[in-house]
Amino acid sequence: MGMKNNGKKQLIFLWAARVLLPFAMMIALTGCWSSIELNHRAFVRVMMLDRTDKGIEVTLGFPLPNQIPSGGTSGSSGGSNSQVYTYTSKTAPSIGEAYRNLQADLSRKITFGQLRNIIIGKQFAESKGDMLALSDFLVREPLIHINASLFMTQSQASHFAKIPAIFERFPSVILANYAKQKNTLIVTIKDMLIALYAGGDFLLPELTFEEITTVDKESNNSKPGSNWLGTGGAGVFSQGKMNGMLSEKQTQAMIWLYQKESELNYNITSPTDGKKVSLLLSSGKRKIKPAVHGDDIRFLLHCTISAGVLSSDSSIDFDNPGQLHNLEQEINSELEDQVQRAFEQFRALQTDPVGLGSLLKWHYPGVWKKLQPDWRQRIASDVTVKPQFEITVDWNGAAKKHNWDQDISGSAEE
Repeated sequence: MGMKNNGKKQLIFLWAARVLLPFAMMIALTGCWSSIELNHRAFVRVMMLDRTDKGIEVTLGFPLPNQIPSGGTSGSSGGSNSQVYTYTSKTAPSIGEAYRNLQADLSRKITFGQLRNIIIGKQFAESKGDMLALSDFLVREPLIHINASLFMTQSQASHFAKIPAIFERFPSVILANYAKQKNTLIVTIKDMLIALYAGGDFLLPELTFEEITTVDKESNNSKPGSNWLGTGGAGVFSQGKMNGMLSEKQTQAMIWLYQKESELNYNITSPTDGKKVSLLLSSGKRKIKPAVHGDDIRFLLHCTISAGVLSSDSSIDFDNPGQLHNLEQEINSELEDQVQRAFEQFRALQTDPVGLGSLLKWHYPGVWKKLQPDWRQRIASDVTVKPQFEITVDWNGAAKKHNWDQDISGSAEE
């Protein structure tokens, strides 16, 4: 009888240990159990880097916890004009020193755990030393996420601080949504570090800043208005520094080779009557395959893309297979032409931002071993690129062909 009781006690003890031990371990874990730890931190949402005459200017953007209303959605709290975010900057000979100077002036500890976007100014991007210093800072700061997005601009990166938060609570959310919607080139810290390890050739998406002119109702004169943010082309980096730019059209074509998923609005001139057709292109399959025949090195770039019609000023009949095929071929030809133009620029700069060398190394390791020392010169003279796009317009809404002018004119005559 005593042995049975002991057995029951052991079973109860084991059950309690299994249930209570994990719970006790969870209690012992450190974390943000109260607002005390949060109230001692300043969370960076966006980082801007510029090269100036006095050194490197580092600008950090923070949300203001004491200004954020509960349940609010805009950049202002209630009916007041107070912002729920702020920016602070310092200039120093190095990024690390500017960061330490920023920390010395703040009452809270700077933390990069929520940093999702880094913007680089033109002069900073054109300096190999500055770009390598940024890479060193990023790999040494443990809280910075390697999936944070990188952008460049042909003006000062700090210009982003002038962008108003209209649709979003924080301006940095606009950049985060660019990455989510994948309607522009998306490059992360991880992508840049991998590219630097492989030779330093990569692309960075461009941000454009535009000042919207408004009209004064009383004087009827134009005056400067709010700044507006948009996307443009892409910066071309060779051996760690920016040497050139792709146009917006070239960037839109290169997106399909550079990233797996994308969704892009695209305008094309209809071959039927020369009028505009707007489409939404969605990524399908992509394949880049090298082919080596003696000294002839070719890369076959194949992309399949599905498209839907957003709007049409053309009289094209989307029910007509011939007219639809001509439209698809027009898009194919334009994208292929823009890719060729982009690679012409890559050849002129002797850069390989798409990573053709890595593909050649994977498929033809013996050939790569011979070509690696002179690969940049080979890109400029001996490498042939053949892009091939297959566009399929598989959605055009309920209107196959509709002539609104004819309908309106007919109704008026009746």
